[in-house]
Amino acid sequence: MAVGLGTVTRHNVNMVTKQPEENIEIRDIRNKDWLWVNKAILDNRKLTASEKIIYFALAYYANNDTQEAYPSTNKIAKLVDVSPRTVTRSVKKLSKLKIIGRVRRTGKSTIYTLLNVTPDKMSPVTNRPYTPDIKDTAPLTNRPSNYTKVNNTNLTIGAQSATGNQINEFIGLFSAVNPSCDRLFRNTTERAASERLIKKYGFEKIKGLVTNLPAMSVDRYFPSITTPYELEVKMGRLRDYCKRKKLSGPVAATIS
Repeated sequence: MAVGLGTVTRHNVNMVTKQPEENIEIRDIRNKDWLWVNKAILDNRKLTASEKIIYFALAYYANNDTQEAYPSTNKIAKLVDVSPRTVTRSVKKLSKLKIIGRVRRTGKSTIYTLLNVTPDKMSPVTNRPYTPDIKDTAPLTNRPSNYTKVNNTNLTIGAQSATGNQINEFIGLFSAVNPSCDRLFRNTTERAASERLIKKYGFEKIKGLVTNLPAMSVDRYFPSITTPYELEVKMGRLRDYCKRKKLSGPVAATIS
């Protein structure tokens, strides 16, 4: 019996496939509307997501032969939908790591050159868990009395303060909604916000709230919360959202 690709037998029955109803066209690398980026750039843990996308933008504008590009800061920002300040900060970091070269010109845009990416510039992603470089994670109450000037008020605050381990665990919960969560561990603003939230709501309650963020964030009307600081400043909006939706559970119980 002849069907499609050939005669069906016991040996080649797996070769019979259904022909697609419509012709499909896969991408063709011979097409010149392409840019290429070394895979090591994506694997580099020294670069943030913003810095990588700025590198991609420079690759987009780069001349194939000279690997030079000279788009303005505003042009790069508009292409990848970031602020000019992010562009300036990112190219500075890329230049510092010698991933790109920069030549500033008076009255003209800077000339960027995509440099050869060598192994010494890269820090590949590993499967090891991220461990923040925190020297002092002990609670304030365990510090010696001569650590700083202490009075009764300071002792009360110290007893209620979150430990470094609690802060680290709390920040780590945001990895479910923030791919760049690793950057938050060393951010003093995020750590301070985490400590305030834990102190105000209690570690277990605020932890339960953040654990529920991924499921709730699928709602288009749910306030975007991807960091401890955003959670702190948007707590009022989150409270209003829960009231409108008549929600109950860990989230509503924590912020009510």
